[in-house]
Amino acid sequence: MKLWILDDDLIIVESLQRLIARNGLPFDIITMSSASEALTRLGEEKPNVVLTDIQMPGMNGLELLARLQAELPDCPFILMSGFREFEYAQQALRLGVSEYLLKPIQETQLVTVLTQAVHKVNRSREMFCSLLASGVWKDEMLSKLPIFRDKAASHRFRMTLFTASDEQSIFEGLLDWSREQGCWAVAFSEKWVVVEWEESRIADRIAAMRSDFMAGMSDWVTGCAKLPKAWSQAEQALQTLQFQGTVGVRSYNELERRFQPIMQNREGLFDEPETSASEHRYLIAKAKKFVLASLHDELTLDLVASHVNVNRTYFSTLFKRETNQTFWDYVTSERIEAAKKLLLNESLSAYHIGEKVGYKNPSHFSRVFKERVGMTPNEYKNRFQTIE
Repeated sequence: MKLWILDDDLIIVESLQRLIARNGLPFDIITMSSASEALTRLGEEKPNVVLTDIQMPGMNGLELLARLQAELPDCPFILMSGFREFEYAQQALRLGVSEYLLKPIQETQLVTVLTQAVHKVNRSREMFCSLLASGVWKDEMLSKLPIFRDKAASHRFRMTLFTASDEQSIFEGLLDWSREQGCWAVAFSEKWVVVEWEESRIADRIAAMRSDFMAGMSDWVTGCAKLPKAWSQAEQALQTLQFQGTVGVRSYNELERRFQPIMQNREGLFDEPETSASEHRYLIAKAKKFVLASLHDELTLDLVASHVNVNRTYFSTLFKRETNQTFWDYVTSERIEAAKKLLLNESLSAYHIGEKVGYKNPSHFSRVFKERVGMTPNEYKNRFQTIE
């Protein structure tokens, strides 16, 4: 997620960068010292969030935002100022600014505001994916994601939907790589979504990283209006891998060639085994008991599905239907709840507590904890141990 920071005071810019990094906020930061630099860069890339000072040489921050809004109507804009000028605040409100921060900026206030901006961007992405998955396309959707608007009519796109049976940090690494290649990449529900507009060799990358990836890849389509079609193709390709229990990458083109007779008569292809409601409840309860006893271990979907004697695809679908949450949502919730208890009752560091609940990477643990609880593990420990 790209964050533009605009301020001509280098000390303030460096301080903001340190605060953002220390709190594990998910931003790729681009810094600029003037509005003219931002307008020039706008032709090359689009930010997801803009944090700008009001007082800058040449065009001020308010004038810049008025210009940027035409290009970025749904981008969260955050203004910084050393002045309590009522006139500035009024102008900011008229421009639809998300927040108005007074310098010197408090760390907790900055983190809260930027976290809210992340949630707003993620909601737009989730809505975009939900509409594509339901087969809907409306041109108004482009305003939510400007990165597609410039490529609306003539660009070619290819979509990959993928899932795997390993820790989410593995997926995040693949998404980061995809973004570095110029792709649009986002986590959505139990899938990870990558849209290419140029060849990025993502299939080779997936195959090289791990052996347990499953990925469905669409044909190339022309124009954003064909993205729902690309989603449908990628999903069908992914479903055949899941149904067969086969890992790897499958393209829709390959699917058509290899499975044409099945594709023409797909009724019942992905039906689940006949099982009673009581058996479903028993299976889910058994799985949850196993998870709670194994939070400190490297849990995988395959491992838990094997423990209850069903295949991973069936188990994943059943778990979501019976509990109204994905398997990984459940595991993450239980790990964070266990961590909260340990933080208040153990003298161990946050690093060691993260390990005890299954997080080998302390940065990943801190980021997930903050997303779920609204504060870092150390902040949680300091605040609530004091209360007790």
